[in-house]
Amino acid sequence: MSSEKIFFSYSRENSEFVLNLAKELRTAGAEVWLDQLDIKPGTRWDKSIEDALRSSKTLLVILSKTSVASDNVMDEVSYALEEGKQVVPVLMEECEIPFRLRRLQFADFAESHEKGMETLTEALGLGEKAPLNLTTDQQRPKDTVSTPSQANESAKMSPKPSVSSSRKKLLILGGAIIIILGALYVADIINFEDSSDDFVVDMIEGAATEEEAWANAQSIHTIKGYLDYMAKYSEGGIFLEEAGIYIDSLYNAEGVVQYSETSDGDKENYFQIYKGGFDDETNTPEVGQYIISLMDNVVNSSLVGGDVDSEHIIKQDEVATVLQVQNVNGVVFCKILYHQE
Repeated sequence: MSSEKIFFSYSRENSEFVLNLAKELRTAGAEVWLDQLDIKPGTRWDKSIEDALRSSKTLLVILSKTSVASDNVMDEVSYALEEGKQVVPVLMEECEIPFRLRRLQFADFAESHEKGMETLTEALGLGEKAPLNLTTDQQRPKDTVSTPSQANESAKMSPKPSVSSSRKKLLILGGAIIIILGALYVADIINFEDSSDDFVVDMIEGAATEEEAWANAQSIHTIKGYLDYMAKYSEGGIFLEEAGIYIDSLYNAEGVVQYSETSDGDKENYFQIYKGGFDDETNTPEVGQYIISLMDNVVNSSLVGGDVDSEHIIKQDEVATVLQVQNVNGVVFCKILYHQE
């Protein structure tokens, strides 16, 4: 039986479903926090929600047509992912699942309430069965880095070590690495702002064990660092799903970029496909691949004919995920997820 607080993130349109589900979970032994039930009269609504979200260990996000369009719901999901909280999607009705949640297995109430409840109670550790890990990718390709996990991809994952032992070791190892890196930075031996890709790759490739490589990736905490870990341990890596979640959490914007130019002679690319430590000069990327910017590039609002906003820039050497590709008279445009400063 779980004693960790569970926070409900949902749209007001789905209040009846949410209220009934919260009552069912409480009956099953869950410690549920729901604004409809737990905000006391006279208290500030927004502060109560913020405090509850911060203190919760698990975020239960109810997916519906209205909730996936809600900025408040998506903000709560982003916060939970960034803070490393367990995020459990509950599919209330058929809808377009946001990109950042597609890698997470969901409890499907749209198909069957009974099956959805069974999956959910197991995931939350409320039944006698071992909890189902809902932060594991449903599917992941063998070539993990060149094609990141989405709903239509698959791969087998090796079992994870016990949380208690592995996490303690990683915390100790990660802390030691951070102290060493900090000392080197103070001594002006390395500079994170000016450090080369080779430094990031060496931090991962030079690790003696997978746990050390993962701790290095976390200490660097960049998209490239996580991709380099994923490239090295693409077959059965222990922390592949966590790496994907961290990458998604580092994105904060989407838009459209021109991947290449057209000319009578050789075509010049403004981006290249990034595969963890090396680049692929293939002219046209595929949906789901990572691309790296070869220069500062302007990000537009739509694939063709969108307004150009010079304030929206993806900087040189930044990595992005391709969401959509369109070829217009030999010119390749990509809709991307990226980090906007």
